[in-house]
Amino acid sequence: MSDADQLFTEGYRYYTEAGDENELRRAFELLSQAAGMGHALAQDVLGNMYEDGDGAPLDIRTAAELYRMSADQDCPPGLYDYGMLFLDGHGVPQDKGRAFALISKAVSIGNDPEHMFTLSVLYLKGEGVEKDEKRSLELLRKAEKLGSVDAKANLGAMYLSGEGLPKDERKAFGLLKEAAEDQDCSAMCNLALMYEQGIVVEKDMRTAISYYKQAADLGYPPAFYHLGVLVGEGEADLGDIDPVGLLETAGSDGNIDALYRLGVMYYDGNGVEQDFDMASQYFRAGAEFENPECMYNLGIMIIRGEAEAAYDEEEYDMIIAAADAGYGPAKELLEKSGEE
Repeated sequence: MSDADQLFTEGYRYYTEAGDENELRRAFELLSQAAGMGHALAQDVLGNMYEDGDGAPLDIRTAAELYRMSADQDCPPGLYDYGMLFLDGHGVPQDKGRAFALISKAVSIGNDPEHMFTLSVLYLKGEGVEKDEKRSLELLRKAEKLGSVDAKANLGAMYLSGEGLPKDERKAFGLLKEAAEDQDCSAMCNLALMYEQGIVVEKDMRTAISYYKQAADLGYPPAFYHLGVLVGEGEADLGDIDPVGLLETAGSDGNIDALYRLGVMYYDGNGVEQDFDMASQYFRAGAEFENPECMYNLGIMIIRGEAEAAYDEEEYDMIIAAADAGYGPAKELLEKSGEE
């Protein structure tokens, strides 16, 4: 074992087992020495520390340079982390083509299941590469077999919904349960939904709520939404917790269903004091995510004089956009307007 390897091994142990700032500081010193000697894995881990501000100053530019040095040595974690920066435009100019090339190379060299899962998403969305659902599914299945928790959760969701795969609720349950046991929040929520609705398993609201709460405790916005709905409808008793507060927590993190539901609640005065200004704010927030229901409702509120337009004829733009997205009421309104 080379000196650089020894420094990396000891530094990485300090980093992963750090119990206080002194141990983190020691990890930083050792990994910095190993990285300075050209150790590719040390460069990548040190880059993680700089990117997260964990045991090192928060410095994305330094992180990017360390990832680049690691990637130049064809180190799979370095290739992947450098690629993710280009995918998000974080610390470097966004370049999805370059991101795809780096992440694809990381997978071809390292065969890491989590890297493979990300590559499957790129193929599915057509980010940096031509969209290829067949290739995406191949990678997703392979990643799941190699142990990717994200892949398990996504395959489970696909089997549950029947989108992208033939519907198979039993397979969905098995995959989602495995992923939930590994603390995947999306799997917890889908599993909770199966217990809530009695899909494959006997309907069990206590177990459903338990899974939603586990995901909420990990800060997962959709879990707050589902709990808010259940509390609001009297299906769950969480003591003094306000369902509106749960929905607002979900909405503040961009949960579109929560934004729409809050808009409707404030518009109708259901569970809250009627407030058109609040309703329009939530509908507008949902419209920014191109949610057709929110766009339509905002348009209607402006037409009725219940909300102010941000610009001339915004109301018509909102309704047309909702109709273009296939929202029935918006399409019907445009058809009726055309006839008149």
